[in-house]
Amino acid sequence: MQVGVRFKASRSLSDFQKKVEVFFNRVKDQTYSAARQNTPKDTGFARSQWKQSKTANRFEVSNKTPYIGKLERGHSKQAKRGITKPTVRKVAGYMNNTRRITR
Repeated sequence: MQVGVRFKASRSLSDFQKKVEVFFNRVKDQTYSAARQNTPKDTGFARSQWKQSKTANRFEVSNKTPYIGKLERGHSKQAKRGITKPTVRKVAGYMNNTRRITR
Protein backbone atom coordinates (compact mmCIF):
# COMPACT_ATOMS: atom_id res chain seq x y z
CA MET A 1 0.00 0.00 0.00
CA GLN A 2 1.29 3.43 -0.90
CA VAL A 3 0.12 6.70 0.58
CA GLY A 4 1.07 10.03 -0.89
CA VAL A 5 0.32 13.67 -0.34
CA ARG A 6 0.46 16.16 -3.12
CA PHE A 7 1.19 19.75 -2.46
CA LYS A 8 0.66 22.23 -5.22
CA ALA A 9 3.47 24.56 -4.28
CA SER A 10 3.12 27.18 -6.98
CA ARG A 11 -0.43 28.14 -6.05
CA SER A 12 0.04 27.82 -2.31
CA LEU A 13 3.27 29.79 -2.32
CA SER A 14 1.71 32.45 -4.50
CA ASP A 15 -1.23 32.80 -2.10
CA PHE A 16 1.15 32.90 0.85
CA GLN A 17 3.33 35.54 -0.81
CA LYS A 18 0.25 37.69 -1.47
CA LYS A 19 -0.82 37.42 2.17
CA VAL A 20 2.68 38.32 3.36
CA GLU A 21 2.75 41.31 1.01
CA VAL A 22 -0.65 42.52 2.26
CA PHE A 23 0.43 42.12 5.88
CA PHE A 24 3.76 43.85 5.19
CA ASN A 25 1.98 46.83 3.59
CA ARG A 26 -0.48 47.07 6.47
CA VAL A 27 2.33 47.12 9.03
CA LYS A 28 4.10 49.81 6.97
CA ASP A 29 0.92 51.89 6.80
CA GLN A 30 0.21 51.39 10.52
CA THR A 31 3.74 52.48 11.37
CA TYR A 32 3.47 55.60 9.22
CA SER A 33 0.05 56.48 10.61
CA ALA A 34 1.08 55.92 14.25
CA ALA A 35 4.26 57.97 13.83
CA ARG A 36 2.25 60.87 12.44
CA GLN A 37 -0.34 60.60 15.21
CA ASN A 38 2.34 60.45 17.91
CA THR A 39 4.14 63.52 16.58
CA PRO A 40 3.25 66.65 18.54
CA LYS A 41 1.39 69.27 16.54
CA ASP A 42 2.19 72.92 17.01
CA THR A 43 2.52 74.25 13.48
CA GLY A 44 2.07 70.78 11.95
CA PHE A 45 5.42 70.91 10.16
CA ALA A 46 7.05 67.94 11.93
CA ARG A 47 3.91 65.85 11.51
CA SER A 48 3.79 66.64 7.79
CA GLN A 49 7.39 65.57 7.20
CA TRP A 50 6.98 61.83 7.75
CA LYS A 51 7.95 59.82 4.67
CA GLN A 52 7.69 56.14 3.92
CA SER A 53 9.70 54.04 1.51
CA LYS A 54 9.69 50.37 0.67
CA THR A 55 11.97 47.87 -1.00
CA ALA A 56 11.29 44.21 -1.65
CA ASN A 57 11.92 43.07 1.92
CA ARG A 58 11.97 46.16 4.14
CA PHE A 59 10.33 49.49 4.72
CA GLU A 60 11.37 52.72 6.34
CA VAL A 61 9.37 55.47 7.96
CA SER A 62 11.50 58.56 8.50
CA ASN A 63 11.36 62.22 9.38
CA LYS A 64 14.17 64.66 8.61
CA THR A 65 12.75 67.64 10.47
CA PRO A 66 15.74 69.39 12.12
CA TYR A 67 14.18 69.22 15.60
CA ILE A 68 12.68 65.71 15.39
CA GLY A 69 15.38 64.48 17.79
CA LYS A 70 14.19 66.89 20.48
CA LEU A 71 10.61 65.73 20.00
CA GLU A 72 11.78 62.12 20.21
CA ARG A 73 13.51 62.87 23.51
CA GLY A 74 10.28 64.23 24.96
CA HIS A 75 10.83 67.99 24.70
CA SER A 76 7.14 68.50 24.00
CA LYS A 77 4.28 68.50 26.49
CA GLN A 78 2.20 66.71 23.85
CA ALA A 79 4.61 63.79 23.53
CA LYS A 80 6.54 63.39 26.75
CA ARG A 81 7.37 59.78 25.85
CA GLY A 82 8.69 60.70 22.44
CA ILE A 83 7.44 59.30 19.17
CA THR A 84 9.17 55.99 18.49
CA LYS A 85 8.27 54.02 21.63
CA PRO A 86 4.53 54.76 21.46
CA THR A 87 4.60 54.03 17.73
CA VAL A 88 6.31 50.67 18.20
CA ARG A 89 3.85 49.73 20.97
CA LYS A 90 0.88 50.56 18.77
CA VAL A 91 2.22 48.65 15.77
CA ALA A 92 3.17 45.66 17.94
CA GLY A 93 -0.38 45.62 19.29
CA TYR A 94 -1.73 45.73 15.74
CA MET A 95 0.51 42.84 14.72
CA ASN A 96 -0.52 40.75 17.74
CA ASN A 97 -4.21 41.39 17.06
CA THR A 98 -3.78 40.52 13.39
CA ARG A 99 -1.94 37.32 14.27
CA ARG A 100 -4.77 36.23 16.58
CA ILE A 101 -7.37 36.90 13.91
CA THR A 102 -5.55 34.95 11.17
CA ARG A 103 -5.00 31.76 13.16
